Amino acid sequence: MQRIWKASSTYAVGVVGTLLLIDLFLPWHEASVSLAGAVVVSASSSAWAGWRALAGVILIAMLIWEGLRIAGVSLASNIGARTTTFVLALFVALFTTIEFVAGTSSVAAGGVVFVGVHGRQWPAYVGLTLAALLIIAAFAEVGNVTERPARRLGLGVR
Repeated sequence: MQRIWKASSTYAVGVVGTLLLIDLFLPWHEASVSLAGAVVVSASSSAWAGWRALAGVILIAMLIWEGLRIAGVSLASNIGARTTTFVLALFVALFTTIEFVAGTSSVAAGGVVFVGVHGRQWPAYVGLTLAALLIIAAFAEVGNVTERPARRLGLGVR
């Protein structure tokens, strides 16, 4: 099982990252207020609200990085590329966790009523889980070092 996971870790980073990117657009936080039971005003916010959009920007950069690696573009040494993916995954997870903990949604009803709520919706929990899976996939990729045959120096005699 470990061999299968390591063999597909590059693709796992791409798949989990893509799912997380989609999840970032879903409503993570919601607030609602009922005025006299007749009018219900609600609002939601995704993970792209405010400075917390940094998780999405880093995630897009990581997906482009992984796409170039899968396409065979040589950007750095093999170990450096995998480490870069892992560091980017750590930053994505960090800012996703910040969004999960600090994210809010607010409702203003005509200037009379203002309600700010920290109500998390199911996409927030899915996003946090995907961020953890992204770190696991990137860590498996760092540990997936393929051995290359050593070049022999000399007169071409093997």
